[in-house]
Amino acid sequence: MSLDNITIEFSRGEFLYNISDDTYWTIIDIEDRNLILIKRNVEAFTIDVIGIDEMIAGIRNEKWTIEKYDGHIVPDNISEKAKRNLERNKKIFNDVYEVYGPSFVDMANYLSKPELGKIAQKYDVNTKTVRRVTLTYLQSGFEDYSLLDKRSQKKREIKDGSKKRGRKNKSNDGGIVVDAQVKKYFDEAIRNYYNSEVTLKDAFETMLGDHYTMKTENGVALMPYDRRPHWDQFKYYVKNANKERIQKNKAGACEWKNNMRPLRGTSRNAVAGPGYLVECDEEEYPVYLVDQYNRNIVVGKPIVYWGIDLYSDLILMFHVSFENNSCLGATNMMMCLKQNKSDLLASYGLPPVTSNAWPTDITPVIIRSDRGAEYLSNELDRICNELHISHQITPPRMGSAKGSVERINKESVNELAPYLKGHGLVNDQYDDDAVKNAIFDIEQFTKMILTFIIKHNQQVITSKNFIYPPELVKEISDGRLLTRAELWSYGEKIWDAKTVTIIRPVPLDLDGA
Repeated sequence: MSLDNITIEFSRGEFLYNISDDTYWTIIDIEDRNLILIKRNVEAFTIDVIGIDEMIAGIRNEKWTIEKYDGHIVPDNISEKAKRNLERNKKIFNDVYEVYGPSFVDMANYLSKPELGKIAQKYDVNTKTVRRVTLTYLQSGFEDYSLLDKRSQKKREIKDGSKKRGRKNKSNDGGIVVDAQVKKYFDEAIRNYYNSEVTLKDAFETMLGDHYTMKTENGVALMPYDRRPHWDQFKYYVKNANKERIQKNKAGACEWKNNMRPLRGTSRNAVAGPGYLVECDEEEYPVYLVDQYNRNIVVGKPIVYWGIDLYSDLILMFHVSFENNSCLGATNMMMCLKQNKSDLLASYGLPPVTSNAWPTDITPVIIRSDRGAEYLSNELDRICNELHISHQITPPRMGSAKGSVERINKESVNELAPYLKGHGLVNDQYDDDAVKNAIFDIEQFTKMILTFIIKHNQQVITSKNFIYPPELVKEISDGRLLTRAELWSYGEKIWDAKTVTIIRPVPLDLDGA
């Protein structure tokens, strides 16, 4: 693969660095032009996915880098016990791989995993050890050295009384201002803690030894308390750095991934500009509708198809029907890209909108969807092929890989609930009254969805999780928030100024052999 005469290759086990949020990832599998990544420096299975085309754009825009890591080599002089443990850990990983590999997506959820218990029993260890061995080996890029017991290799240093470390005396007002540089050192210590089997205290003391020492007449000693961070400051920083993990544990993995996790990293940062990548999905809307011609007949719940621009969070396309998992529903949504939006709104008695509030005649470079039957049809392939659109399919059970579009349905339900409540809206609990109270038909409901889309596209982006593209952060100095329509317009100007060359897929001969 090449982009601007620079060849970029991806291999299993390589490391990727996300510059914007300072996170490291390891490539554990490559599937359907998608990179399956596992987050490093964390104690949980955090799996994510990004398209190869999207990653190339991110590297080209200096938002991602590939880290070439030489790694550690297993020393020859390890003990016989260490060798036996290393071989055992290799076998443990191989057994886990047979069940959960190669993507390990199922390891990232909180469902019961009886297979891990069987593997643990086979090797006379506990399930925690099985999970730790698997996680460590994946994060390390499949490095045998990571499976060694580091505690058996660690040599304890004789502490010098002149190098007193650890918690500061409570009667001493120590510590320094925790600025950006100190935070960088703290992050380095946290990575050391997660990457090796050292205690948090050891990681903190190693950081002090690396960055807060000075020369004395007797050699090297730690700086005075008032010139270096102290243990309480570091513990407080670690606790707050883990707020995201605490939130995830409370909400549950699925809810957190789809509705609560920050919109960052692979989701937006590698998108070249507006209209480059569009996420698609559909949801059964929790409201009963009646027949247009006989309003005494309840037809059922509508299916709403969404297409969201990743750069601006703008809704680009939609479709409402009663067809679930339908090729017709997905293709009708795609047709919305070329449809004149003012004419569409006029047909429902709604006023026209500006072109940036709902753009017309847009051809995305990439559309991303799940593996639903509606997105795997030959007809959708034909449309994408004719328009030179690359269709990116997420791995199984990776709804979180489409984080932006997953939120839209929930947002629209919250917005329209006051109008639908008591008129067919289904409550959290089962409620027969929802069927009895249904009064809206599909045309009236579609008009409500259109009203929501226009409002959504022209609203200010208030989410704290939304990260503006770096080039806009530099350009907008007054700190004001942008509407999605304004963000689309800004993106178009910057993209045109950069003269970005987009490499579209070569059309396939679908009628050939």
